[in-house]
Amino acid sequence: MNRSDGSLWLALIVTAVAAPATSSDGPHNPAIEHAREALGQLQDEGFAGSILVACGDQILLHEHYGIELPADQTPSYWVASITKQFTAAAVLNLITETDLTLQTPLKEIFEQVPEDKADITIHDLLSHQSGLPQAFASSGLTRRDAALAAILSLPLARPPGTGFGYSNDAYTLLAILVERVSGVRYETYLGRSVIDRAGLRNATFWPRQAREGEVIPPLATPFASDAYQDNWDFRGATGMRLSVEDLHQWILALDRLQILNQQQLEQLLGPHVTTRGGLRVGYNWFWETAADGRPLLWTRGQEQYGANAVLYLFPGTDLILVAATHAGPAETGSGPVTGWSRRARDQMIDAFDRNACAGREPLFASTRAPASAN
Repeated sequence: MNRSDGSLWLALIVTAVAAPATSSDGPHNPAIEHAREALGQLQDEGFAGSILVACGDQILLHEHYGIELPADQTPSYWVASITKQFTAAAVLNLITETDLTLQTPLKEIFEQVPEDKADITIHDLLSHQSGLPQAFASSGLTRRDAALAAILSLPLARPPGTGFGYSNDAYTLLAILVERVSGVRYETYLGRSVIDRAGLRNATFWPRQAREGEVIPPLATPFASDAYQDNWDFRGATGMRLSVEDLHQWILALDRLQILNQQQLEQLLGPHVTTRGGLRVGYNWFWETAADGRPLLWTRGQEQYGANAVLYLFPGTDLILVAATHAGPAETGSGPVTGWSRRARDQMIDAFDRNACAGREPLFASTRAPASAN
């Protein structure tokens, strides 16, 4: 596999800044009507969540299903592994402020790193090539040093840099790295280097519960009140709470280079490595091809307690699809399950075709289609 920190060159085109629409009302639009009908059917089947469809800063559809909301309130959701791309952006900014590089190994950051993990690089962690397993070693741990020791004690699933292996533990280790190098809490550094600069109004972190006036839809499997405590399992890899409006705003902020410069954005999106199944992987962004041949660029997350969310882009256009729910998977059984947000995604992809944002400047225009990283 290619372990370089170079990535596919993306020529970023900045969209015009305009006040986003606050309603999907307007001229007759068959795609919007199709989506509303399909999403209404999902609500009848049990979907409860929020969706947003936009052409860049022009919102086409922004609605909530199966949720009772006070006037002028917007719900926020635990977004599970979508958190990872925010951690990645923070790490990229931290590198610009320090003498770190993407090729800096763990042995130059932490003391007493086991020999088998000494040469794992920051790039390896970000691109899921560290060799660390998906073990959730920090689950229930409140002390950073204990979480670090637990992760570093894990047996590797493969030698670092030799293949893709999805790992929450790798991103928890990145959160520990952020604290160790920046000298402040992970949440504090993300706040000042990423969240504030992006203008994300509803963003917060585990274990913070609802603030006054904030709406958090009930989880499919609610936590006991004493479960809300500091826990490194919810830091770095997961644990952020956002609204669908925040996720839309995040993409606009990336497009406008408010968070990362163009080189950093290319590093974030990748791809850097290709999985056995053919997914091309950035820093927790994934490239694939839709059934109709359109390229897809996405990140998503799902938790066993009910939270799941998706964020999908269509390179070559400025179409953005967002869905989030706390209602859990839409199916049950012994095999893989599909969360409600993914079923909502499927309905939105079906409704909004490749011409949905025709005539507009794309969010990310590449000089060539993303190639395999092998």
